[in-house]
Amino acid sequence: KDGFSAIVLGFTGKQAIKFRWDFIEAFNKMEHIMRSGIELRVSAVEENIKRRYLLVREMQDVNSQITLMMKRHDTIKKELRAIDTEDFQQLSLFPKYEENTIKNLFPNKIKILKIA
Repeated sequence: KDGFSAIVLGFTGKQAIKFRWDFIEAFNKMEHIMRSGIELRVSAVEENIKRRYLLVREMQDVNSQITLMMKRHDTIKKELRAIDTEDFQQLSLFPKYEENTIKNLFPNKIKILKIA
């Protein structure tokens, strides 16, 4: 800006004066556009930072819920295994339950089946 201004200020005449004012006006418009763009980008970055913070907080909450649900899942799974084992052991004591019936009810427990 300064170098161009120094050269242009050396011009004389009506056209030189008009050119100077046109240049100053154009430069001011360009400067305004550039500063506005920077302000818009800063604003966008600030919004992204806020959004990122909210998303990180939400993700932490979801991860906490997942952890709790996985613990509950494991507890339920253990309870189901205990119930299946008890029921299997009790059913295998009764002669009316044939091997195929027990296999259908407890497919994972057939390895420990003791039918006389």
